[in-house]
Amino acid sequence: MLRRLCIAGAILSVPEASASGAGCIGEGRGKRSDNYWYSQGLANLYQQQDEKEKAMKLLEDMSVRFTDKLDPLYALLDIYNRQEQYDKVIATLNRIEEKMGKSEQLSMEKFRIYLQMKDNKNAFHEIESWLRSIRWIPVIRLC
Repeated sequence: MLRRLCIAGAILSVPEASASGAGCIGEGRGKRSDNYWYSQGLANLYQQQDEKEKAMKLLEDMSVRFTDKLDPLYALLDIYNRQEQYDKVIATLNRIEEKMGKSEQLSMEKFRIYLQMKDNKNAFHEIESWLRSIRWIPVIRLC
């Protein structure tokens, strides 16, 4: 018996015995590799099923194919943070920064990650870099 499953606008026939339909969805991916929403749905499914390696591979691929989308990078940040892959967190934050520009939020997140890595030198370098980007000049008051 087949049941219909709709993921991101794609209607798929899924065997009733399959708990998730991941096999059917995964088989169709090659035909829909240019469909962002289909890929996003598949990445979400992999994450829900705790298939982190598949999710990371797909999200990395999506970040290259869909350069105008930030969601794959944010999803990667979440996975890397949970797995304590801090070097990859920093690299992903840098990729986001390349797209969005330097911001206080990104700099503070990198600062926090560097501190978790016990890399104080880079942590404070990041703060200094952000302050230079906003042209912050300390004011010295003479009394």
